[in-house]
Amino acid sequence: EISRNEDGKYSMIPFFRLIRLNYWKRDINSVPIELHDYCIREKNNGIFAMPSPSIFESEVNIVIVSTCGCAGQLANIKIKNLKTKNKNGYIDDDDNDNDNEEDDDNSSTRVNMNINTTSMKVSPTFDYVFVDEASQSSEAETFIPCSLVKRGHGSSNGNSNGNSNISYGNIILAGDPKQLGPSFRSPANTYNSSSMLDRLLCLPAYNNFDHPNAFTCSNDNDNGNGSGSDDDNGDIKLVMGAYLKRNYRSQHDIIKLSSKRFYNNTLLECGNKQEINSIINKFVLSTESKYNNDVEVGTNDVGNTNKISGKYNNNFNLINTNANNPNAITTSSLFIATASKHGHTAGSPSFYNIGEINEIIDILILLMEDSNIIPRVTTSHIGIICAFRAQTLLLRKRLRLKVYEKYGFGNINVGSPSDYQGQEKRIIFISCVLSSRPRMLNDITNSYGLLSSERKCNVCITRAKALSVVVGNPYLLITDPF
Repeated sequence: EISRNEDGKYSMIPFFRLIRLNYWKRDINSVPIELHDYCIREKNNGIFAMPSPSIFESEVNIVIVSTCGCAGQLANIKIKNLKTKNKNGYIDDDDNDNDNEEDDDNSSTRVNMNINTTSMKVSPTFDYVFVDEASQSSEAETFIPCSLVKRGHGSSNGNSNGNSNISYGNIILAGDPKQLGPSFRSPANTYNSSSMLDRLLCLPAYNNFDHPNAFTCSNDNDNGNGSGSDDDNGDIKLVMGAYLKRNYRSQHDIIKLSSKRFYNNTLLECGNKQEINSIINKFVLSTESKYNNDVEVGTNDVGNTNKISGKYNNNFNLINTNANNPNAITTSSLFIATASKHGHTAGSPSFYNIGEINEIIDILILLMEDSNIIPRVTTSHIGIICAFRAQTLLLRKRLRLKVYEKYGFGNINVGSPSDYQGQEKRIIFISCVLSSRPRMLNDITNSYGLLSSERKCNVCITRAKALSVVVGNPYLLITDPF
């Protein structure tokens, strides 16, 4: 239940039971300890179990948190039919006693009078079904929880205006269709890879709110104001969605690029100022070259030595500074140019770049040792996104070397763009890996790594709160179509 306080703010009144539903084979150690009290487990063997039918038959409101797949298990639960028959033989809600005799001709709601409907067992249904990150699930996956929504029941009251007492549940899809969509691993899949959210946003019924995806849709009955107000005919148009413009995560410079590229410059910075502005003004321009001569930065798996030219990074260097330095770069979004070559193991389609790994580690040490950053940077604040699996594995291995134990670099989460969908960190590093376009890409529009993949790029550049550092080869990235 939500109530409004005297100051106009909303507050939540806890009057429900919260349940975290888990797959029965899931390891209990993979569940955060603070969620254990909300999980249901078998008493004899400790494995995860389904809620008891008695929970749904009670008057306590239930909130269940689950994945789309696990939600399908709820259909196997059978509870008592909580609906009753009125004197005409219709199935109504217990609190809906509609005795209108005009309903006698409505055969669509009539039931067999010989069936005792109150003794029937039915699956539980819900007044509201929320699907978070709906753009990441396939339409088939989204249908699983949606099938549990309360279907219309009751009967028409026979009024001439068409009003009825039929009760329906509500489905709310929340997600960003400008970020990663559903992923299919089977090569046999020929199904349309778009999500239900993508498809709905392209329908006329959903183009009367200002989501960027709705701009390309057309509706002959829409006057284009997208406000849900009365149109020229006096008909009230129902607004079927909402576009969330307030960004509570990132600093303005981090938001700016994605807002311009993907969201028509509509995003607003609304994050905690102390947190999102905690690392700006920490870097200065330098005319000194970081490497005066060609230097080795590592040897790849096939024995070839990577070298960085003395021309590398000769216009930019990271130096500890303070906010009063006139040469400080007042930004929280940085690009570090590298000239190191990518490599790959023979027979592997994945790539790595040792030079980028070294550059990331250098900046990590700088951030960890900087006492001017408040609060101090810890490994829990840092996330690293790699464009390729080989780079992810190699970087994890490097960070766990004994020489970096004092910094605790082994605790830093290193993953792919899909691993970070929906996640956030105070500091994010993005390793682009490639130094040239692989020969396997015969078409410049092919998506590989972060190349020509707008959705992956959007995920990467929007994960950081206070500092986003992109490490890559500018001569390659500038050739990308987007």
